[in-house]
Amino acid sequence: MIAVKANDKCFSTALDGRNPFNTDGIRRTELSIDEARSALDFNIIKKQSYDREGRAIPDNYHLVRDDDNAFIPAYSVGSRFTPVQHIDVFDYITTKIMPQVPDMKLELCGTIHGGGVGIVAAKLGDTFAMPGDDSPSHLRLMFANPSNGRGCLTLGFTTVRVVCQNTLLAATNEAKADGWTVRHTKSAPDMTVKAIESIRAQAVAALEIKRRCERLARIGVDRATVERCLEAVYPINNLPEGHARTRLLNIRASVLEQFESGDTAQTMKQDTAWKLFNSFTFPIFHPDKISKRVDSAQIQYSGMTGSVAQKVRGIFNTVETVAA
Repeated sequence: MIAVKANDKCFSTALDGRNPFNTDGIRRTELSIDEARSALDFNIIKKQSYDREGRAIPDNYHLVRDDDNAFIPAYSVGSRFTPVQHIDVFDYITTKIMPQVPDMKLELCGTIHGGGVGIVAAKLGDTFAMPGDDSPSHLRLMFANPSNGRGCLTLGFTTVRVVCQNTLLAATNEAKADGWTVRHTKSAPDMTVKAIESIRAQAVAALEIKRRCERLARIGVDRATVERCLEAVYPINNLPEGHARTRLLNIRASVLEQFESGDTAQTMKQDTAWKLFNSFTFPIFHPDKISKRVDSAQIQYSGMTGSVAQKVRGIFNTVETVAA
């Protein structure tokens, strides 16, 4: 028997032509929920595999679509493999997350690799385009689901716009940093629900962070305010001479140097609390990841709503309080 390969359907607002990430070749300015849903409206079914004599192969299964019985290219999967359905996650995103984030718009939706990999990308408006920013960055909710035995479901935030396989890889890797990955095992459905609930809370929090960041960009600071913030974040007044004091003095010097020089895109601003916050974060991240054109380490404010950047969130709160 020759297996019928499933045809991919994928829609994008960024592409035209016969691109795997926009298969009908129509360039769109917006992507409707109904149109996007049509690309994922099927379920992946796991079926027993048989050898040429018709004998069941132990712990060996293949995957098909339930709407047309088309074969989904995949590694052989075992009894533990439980596919997470693309359509289920899409429905949750569009009914539970998007209504709470009014500016969120679908940007990409569909499948690649014969229906085995589902992708959804939705932009959260101009969430991280600060007033007067010369390197605005748009935050996106990213869902990538290789439900074909070749990887884990990833759900998180990214600043990368997906237009090809390379940008999909970059976006997925960025989304993993503060997002969720779920293995396709029997616990996958429950874990996916938990992941989506977490992402929903992060998306709502991201809008509040946007408002707070915009407020910082409107607050002017002088040298006295800078000194108060330095002491609040890295206190040394009660520290005796020694290694700890020297280390904090060096960090404070790095912050002050960055604030006065304005070497990066996020700090080439007037003397504002926003500039000061970014000057604090500069020594935390690797300098080789930061450039004048794109401050990728400093504009990923999804990290401020996740578990990784607790220190950054603390600095943000301190600068906000002292400078207000």
